[in-house]
Amino acid sequence: MLFNSPEFLFFFLPLVLTLALWAKNTSRDLLVVTLLAFSILFYYAGAAGLTLVLLVSVIVNFIFAKGIARFPSSSGTLLFLGIAFNLTLLCHFKYATFLVGELANIGVDIHWSNDAILPIGISFYTFQQIAYLVDIHRRESVDTSFLRYFLFVSFFPQLIAGPIVHHREMMPQFAQPQQEMWSDLSAGLSIFIIGLFKKVAIADALSPTVAASFGMAENGGEIGAAVAWYAAMAFALQIYFDFSGYSDMAVGLGRMFGIHLPINFASPYKADSIDDFWRRWHVTLSRFLRDYLYIPLGGNRLTRHRRIVNVLVTMLLGGVWHGAGWTFLLWGALHGAFITVHILWRGTSLRVAFIRIFGTGWAAFARAATLLAVLVAWVPFRASGISPTMEIWLAMIGMNGLQPAQLTSVGIGTRQISGMAIAWAIALFAPNAYQLLASYRLGTPSPGYPSTSIADAPKWVQPIIGTWSHALILGALFFVIFIQLNDPSEFLYFDF
Repeated sequence: MLFNSPEFLFFFLPLVLTLALWAKNTSRDLLVVTLLAFSILFYYAGAAGLTLVLLVSVIVNFIFAKGIARFPSSSGTLLFLGIAFNLTLLCHFKYATFLVGELANIGVDIHWSNDAILPIGISFYTFQQIAYLVDIHRRESVDTSFLRYFLFVSFFPQLIAGPIVHHREMMPQFAQPQQEMWSDLSAGLSIFIIGLFKKVAIADALSPTVAASFGMAENGGEIGAAVAWYAAMAFALQIYFDFSGYSDMAVGLGRMFGIHLPINFASPYKADSIDDFWRRWHVTLSRFLRDYLYIPLGGNRLTRHRRIVNVLVTMLLGGVWHGAGWTFLLWGALHGAFITVHILWRGTSLRVAFIRIFGTGWAAFARAATLLAVLVAWVPFRASGISPTMEIWLAMIGMNGLQPAQLTSVGIGTRQISGMAIAWAIALFAPNAYQLLASYRLGTPSPGYPSTSIADAPKWVQPIIGTWSHALILGALFFVIFIQLNDPSEFLYFDF
């Protein structure tokens, strides 16, 4: 079931919202049971038989958690076994087919085939449960209620594609949800509609020409710089509005039930360095990699060379987490290399000289350089293999000429280019949804990452929030969404 499907919008959501609000006014335990039941139903509607994988994962991890808490002398061994179980499950469904295929390519045939379908959301709920086990091993205070734990893992607003939530920010809310019903409904519905608009009206509108542009390179055609740059720039917008739209919808759905989910995007294309980009893009993944990989490896407490190694390992794992393929590994390696360059560059006198030369224009230059690096790296993330990636990269630097006539052959005309320009203007210059709705205090900030406050809201927005103008704007957005709901598409992060 998709957030952008009529079944969800006009049947599932009204039903679960009505029953959950009734349960909330009756008993907090009944609310947990209600949300849990509908979360399992939601997952079953989209994954059917794979629901068993989720159930087994939850039960086995909870048993490991209990063992770690009860037997301190064996907690290290149990933690190792628990993490091994999670990674084995993840590798079986996500990476086994790729690894077997690569071994076969070098002549190692192990006579094994894996036809398993990737369970939706497995990368997200696996990381969440690993964090839970690690924190229990560290003897950090955690909630050990099975029902609240099960809901923490399976809560339907974030189960499919994140944010990667942390037990400390979720389980206490299930134990004591807030009671501001009308304010929560208004706030949640507002950002939900904005996220839905991002997905349906912007990301999905870009999808056909993105597929056609990358398809030209993937089918062996020689593409020019015009198509190559359009492909990179359009996909950068598609994945931004698709994934940030999902995250906005998740935050909105959670808030409708009085649950605050973490902020997952903070205008990442406004970043002025690659470090800053990763503090703004997929915030909860960055947070997990920082807290449970980068810092345990030594973080930036050791020498600069060791820090660079830690960064490279962390970003390679981040790439592999996204998918089984050399292109995802390349994407992670590129970002690791970019961060390494930034670390080395930041400590040089040449950087100080450049800042003096550019003066007030330095910030714009830094943002442009960061965005260029991100655009280059998005190519392997979207391409089907290394060969089409190289074809597009070579075309981007002009090896095949401009060839603007190719734009028409893949369905790119004045309308598509104008639409992309408007989308870029929104991503680069417009306030984000959390700034527009700052008075609602949507989302929970993560330490060390950008957050929002009432002060972040543009002054012209604040008088509108909560008025009839606010309602009319949301109604207009939903009307645009409604007329495009005939064929809902999956979110890009569903396969991760």
